[in-house]
Amino acid sequence: MCRTRLLNTSLVCVVLAYQSTCVGSIVFRAQDSVSQKPANTPVRPTPQKPSEKPVPPAVPSVPVRPTPTVPPQSDVFQNDVLNLAPLQNTLPNLASNSNASAIPNFIGDFGPLNANIMNAGNMNGTLLVPSPDADRQKLAENASPLPRDRVYLNYNYFDQVPSTFGNQGVNRFSPGFEKTFFDQWASVEVRLPFTSQLSNSIDVNGVNSNQVQFGNVTTYLKGLLYASPEMALSTGLGVQLPTAGDTELFAMGQEVLKIANRSVHLMPFVAATYTPGSRFYAQGILQFDFDTNGNSVYTKPTSGPQLQLQGTMQDQSLLYASLSTGYWIYRAPNPNDRGLTGIAPTAELHYNTTLQSSDTVGNTFVPASQIANLNGIVGLNAVFGYNKYLTVGYCTPLGRADAQFNSELRVMFNYYFGGSTVNPRFSQVPGQ
Repeated sequence: MCRTRLLNTSLVCVVLAYQSTCVGSIVFRAQDSVSQKPANTPVRPTPQKPSEKPVPPAVPSVPVRPTPTVPPQSDVFQNDVLNLAPLQNTLPNLASNSNASAIPNFIGDFGPLNANIMNAGNMNGTLLVPSPDADRQKLAENASPLPRDRVYLNYNYFDQVPSTFGNQGVNRFSPGFEKTFFDQWASVEVRLPFTSQLSNSIDVNGVNSNQVQFGNVTTYLKGLLYASPEMALSTGLGVQLPTAGDTELFAMGQEVLKIANRSVHLMPFVAATYTPGSRFYAQGILQFDFDTNGNSVYTKPTSGPQLQLQGTMQDQSLLYASLSTGYWIYRAPNPNDRGLTGIAPTAELHYNTTLQSSDTVGNTFVPASQIANLNGIVGLNAVFGYNKYLTVGYCTPLGRADAQFNSELRVMFNYYFGGSTVNPRFSQVPGQ
């Protein structure tokens, strides 16, 4: 029994040993077959996963404005057509960057006003003598709707101005200046008139001569409301101050009447320019003239040596309407020229009218009666270099009913400086 169990155990061991030998042989052969695989067998690469990094959102591109370049000054005129491009980056404001900046000023027309004196003192009848505020300076006397930097001189000769002592020739000189501010969008102007005419001290029984007399100082404040290369609109206010002398009347060696110059005038206005091209231009002004406080009137009573105050005379309110047109018939092809660089004929119409009846003071003084006159002007503007304007004009009344003079000669000289020397037609030359 024991021998039988031993035999069985031996057989099991043998079988297990044989199986282990077979398995080891199979494994060895398999490894051997792998090691004997040809060397040139291609190896498939291991695929890699694509990158999982997030893509940033696209940023919209901002257009870059090209830096403008300024061509030479000689390119301002191209084939006789105004080229604003060379100046658009050098001019300080819209006013200078427009065709209107080269328009010549108005020439103007307004002459001296007379006063009617009735029954002054012991005299009977009416005298026609200069009014103390005869030199009213409306805006359309050598001025532009645009603010400008300039100094100037006006000369006017009025022929055959009516007077009781014979028609007079009146000479008027008006130096002045204008200065801009707020980048040339506004300006202030001051006018200082001197007049050579019949003296303000009049002897009705003697010989009267002309004298040079200082007139009423006038200031203007002007501002642009709108400006473009073709149009400009402005408004402002003029103030006339009583700086002239009084009007005095003598008879038989005694002063019988005195008109004390006290009135302050306010003169609001609106003005516009129109320049559709580089040659034609037009401009207009509408203005009012109001006396704010009047002049004191003194007369000599029938008995007594002293003058007595009779009252205050209010000057009549006036309306001025002015229109000017012109055309550049010559412009120098090279704006750097120092000689004659431009010629422009000009024609103007000026309408002046009173807005109310004349005032009276004690039946002894009556100012000028109601007037309504239309004056026509022809003139010629000459430009020298880029900033000197010389203007000559001739004025005549269109109708004699309310004419204040027979004819008038006007000569004006303007010298521009600062930003006003740079304009589309006559540009400032560097270094000048």
